[in-house]
Amino acid sequence: MMLRKRKKTAYFYFHDKAGFTFLEVMVVMVILTMAFVSAIPNIEGFFNSANANRSNILNTILADAYKKAIASDKPVMIWGVKDSDTIHMGEKSYKLKNGIFSAVVNGTNQEGIKYYFFVYPSGIMDSVQIMFSNDERFESEPLLLDFKST
Repeated sequence: MMLRKRKKTAYFYFHDKAGFTFLEVMVVMVILTMAFVSAIPNIEGFFNSANANRSNILNTILADAYKKAIASDKPVMIWGVKDSDTIHMGEKSYKLKNGIFSAVVNGTNQEGIKYYFFVYPSGIMDSVQIMFSNDERFESEPLLLDFKST
């Protein structure tokens, strides 16, 4: 059986050892820290974009309802079922990411499981406050035909 000799250089002995040096660990930590720091704005933007998407969907529904109200010269009803993630307007259905927990229309909490509100051809709508199952709240601006997060 032959023994392995250690090679000698000017400064180091090369050993067959397992593990990492302190310097290697620190370099990896710096790289991971930089990766996390650059990812934080993207993660924050992801959560804010979900809120913005819901607002965009609600405002799209209002715009479609307003067009339909002008064309028919009659109020258009928008309705849904509580704890469902779908809002209906006529034959069209719109999907939201979370179910609507409650809806307050014109200051009155909608009784039962169904809620509804109207968009009028004059360019106004009922006052609506919607609370989603994840505690997000949206409130309409009736004179602007717009929803905003509160």
